[in-house]
Amino acid sequence: MGDRGGRVICFKRVRDDFDQEEFEYLAEFQAHSKTFDVVSSHEISETVTGIEWLNNGATTRPQLLVANERCIKLFRVQNKQTRKTESIAKRLKNAKGFAVPKSTVTREHVEGKPVASFSTRQEQSLHSLSTSPDMETFLSADESRINLWNLERRSEPVYSLIEFKRNKVKSEDEAITRARFSADRNMFLYATSFGNLHVCDLREASSFHSKPSLSFSLRRHAQNSQNVFDPWLNCISDASFLPGSSPQLVSRDYLSVRLWDMRTASSSAGGMVVDSAPNVRPVYTAQVTDYME
Repeated sequence: MGDRGGRVICFKRVRDDFDQEEFEYLAEFQAHSKTFDVVSSHEISETVTGIEWLNNGATTRPQLLVANERCIKLFRVQNKQTRKTESIAKRLKNAKGFAVPKSTVTREHVEGKPVASFSTRQEQSLHSLSTSPDMETFLSADESRINLWNLERRSEPVYSLIEFKRNKVKSEDEAITRARFSADRNMFLYATSFGNLHVCDLREASSFHSKPSLSFSLRRHAQNSQNVFDPWLNCISDASFLPGSSPQLVSRDYLSVRLWDMRTASSSAGGMVVDSAPNVRPVYTAQVTDYME
């Protein structure tokens, strides 16, 4: 987990004496520090906005991506030994022949070693970070765009998947609030501040600037009466695919958690699914009484 001070704290899953899973403290390291952008005269906070494991549990040296507002860094979690070498004079005094100073391990600990850095070079703050199923690419998202990165090409994004043309003067423009890859399919989803939930299948197209593969909207299920609180009530703050091969999605807005089924969407004449039917509703809606920011 990350905090507002730019630190990352790692925990290891272990089993106790009663065969119950619990998390044990593993390591802590500083991932980001406060910087200043001289071009835009903006102070970049060290707050961690996203963490994604690349090979969780697959190796003894796992790697993870850590993002703040403008930069994404790749870290390797590894063991480090601190050694102490004895004095050469003391070794020569006690030895009769050829003497080599001995070193002993005084401390062993786990640290996060920086491996690579990915700079977004954008003015807007990153809020989403998600790895693809092949663990070779990952996406990052801010309010206006979703970029696809490759771990081997660190200088610039591989491809721009989504880009919103927003007017900086108007604060009511639609903004991307969350983006996430599917864990086992070549698909990703993104949610917007207007209550729209879009699913994009990379097997159908490589760019989704014009239209996504699937779309669901909260506005169609709202009451006819509009009020000033609708922009806050319709905004989707988080969304995700359900684990496994389930065709369902889950979204979180201000007052509820909704379950959506991708099989209820209609197909276009060309065979590509482009939009949900007007009468499509969430499979399940749970009312949230205690909202946590």
